[in-house]
Amino acid sequence: MNSADENEKNGLLAESGSAAGNEELLSGDESAAVSGTPKRANEAVKELARLNPVKRLAVLEAVLFMASEPLKADELQEALGWPAALLQQDLLALADTFAGRGIELSCSGGAWRLTTAPDTAPWVERFLKVESRRRLSRAQLETLSVIAYRQPVTRADIENYRGVRSDRALS
Repeated sequence: MNSADENEKNGLLAESGSAAGNEELLSGDESAAVSGTPKRANEAVKELARLNPVKRLAVLEAVLFMASEPLKADELQEALGWPAALLQQDLLALADTFAGRGIELSCSGGAWRLTTAPDTAPWVERFLKVESRRRLSRAQLETLSVIAYRQPVTRADIENYRGVRSDRALS
């Protein structure tokens, strides 16, 4: 192995991880489950063993950041090719990384998503120009009540029930 390859390998194994530590999490049947065939599983084990924990967390964070909806652990496992134990460990480590920051990793219904921290809501709402305490007029409340009570309902049904036009209340 030349020195460039050794430097790259050392860089990938730097920080707190090592190939041996990652292979421990990939031992036994889980490594075969990574990609189906034994040959591909061995390649996946070697690839994962080269990734240090910091790089794995960066990859996981990038995937979660780009997801348009919450991702279940099995979806992440399929996309990343990581065994369940390693993925769970990395999800919890990533959640700890975000503790006390403006973004947090939350799990709801078994699906993981990056969200803004609740204590930052006033500033995020101000940035998005969200009016969270807008009051509804009497006409709007009455119209919503009719819709809720008589679903499905058309505009003509609402106007007939209320006895007045509902253009403004529905806009």
